[in-house]
Amino acid sequence: MDLKKKVINNFNSLEPFLNEKIYHNMKEKCIDNARTIQDLKNMMNYINYNKEKYLSSNPNADPEHKNEYQGPIRKSILSVCFSENLDKCAKQFCLDSNDIAANIELIRNKENLSKLLRPPEPDCSLSDLLVNYKPSNLSEAKVMENICNLIGKEMINHPYIKEFVYEYLRNNCFVSTNPTEEGKKTIRCFSSFF
Repeated sequence: MDLKKKVINNFNSLEPFLNEKIYHNMKEKCIDNARTIQDLKNMMNYINYNKEKYLSSNPNADPEHKNEYQGPIRKSILSVCFSENLDKCAKQFCLDSNDIAANIELIRNKENLSKLLRPPEPDCSLSDLLVNYKPSNLSEAKVMENICNLIGKEMINHPYIKEFVYEYLRNNCFVSTNPTEEGKKTIRCFSSFF
């Protein structure tokens, strides 16, 4: 229960930054209906990602830590991407994790697939789009790499997407291992690697 309280307190600090519908949807589906500790840990990953997204440029915006000493902060790749507004650039040509989660829900519920959200079509080329967001010291290819990493990080931290992918892999994949020739000689049935 302590973990759940921690998740709720941390998630509540994101309320001013999240769309009201997304906030209530995430609270209901991923916190209130959490069945396992792993569900809560997945939600904590989502919260930490969003804190970095919304609070990295203004660490004092988090009321929970307002009076704490803020030492030097090492900038992560994500905080650099957010400070350069690459997340806003990505939204101009792809769906965000909440939109993909909404599409997954439509597919799971076998609803009318014409309701699926589609990525926006920018009215200019990608090169023209990147001109507004490209930091002076990065090449266009590096900017695109950072945008792809940012989108991937957003997807992997969304608890609903993570749950869907895990369930899909568990139901559709088979993993087997075989020892190497050296392993056959050294690993016995009482070994932890057996």
